[in-house]
Amino acid sequence: MKSAVVPPEARAMIGKRTTPHTYEVTKWAIKRFAQAIGDPNPLYVDETYAKKTNWEGIIAPPLFVFTFAYEDVPENQLREDGWPFGGELDIPLPVSRGIGGASAIELGEPVRPGDAITVRKKVADVYCKEGKSGALYFIVIDITYTNQKGKLVAREKATFIQR
Repeated sequence: MKSAVVPPEARAMIGKRTTPHTYEVTKWAIKRFAQAIGDPNPLYVDETYAKKTNWEGIIAPPLFVFTFAYEDVPENQLREDGWPFGGELDIPLPVSRGIGGASAIELGEPVRPGDAITVRKKVADVYCKEGKSGALYFIVIDITYTNQKGKLVAREKATFIQR
């Protein structure tokens, strides 16, 4: 069986950085996220309670910033399998299916209402392994989230698998 390799066009994407995007954090968005994940912690929604804590005000749940990880993709632009990537992260691979593989997460400063979170992404690696059904391509994306003061609020190393 012939071993699959990463096409040169895909390998050339390693090190590519995307255009940074900045998002405004609102109390409403924090509240909706906390509701969506089923976390009733008053620290996320009750200003009076939150002011009495060490945080001295409302903060977002730890993984809140990941809602900013990827731009919205219109449904008619999704791949057949629902894969939302395209544009700057459209890595040319001979694939038709994809799935999230793993994430390593580092948390920094808490996120608060009024923060402006800037998301920066970089293609860290693209490699291939042979699987039972053929070539599996692994895409590793480094994503950093910083606030308006330039302080790190989160860093993620996300691995996606495509075949």
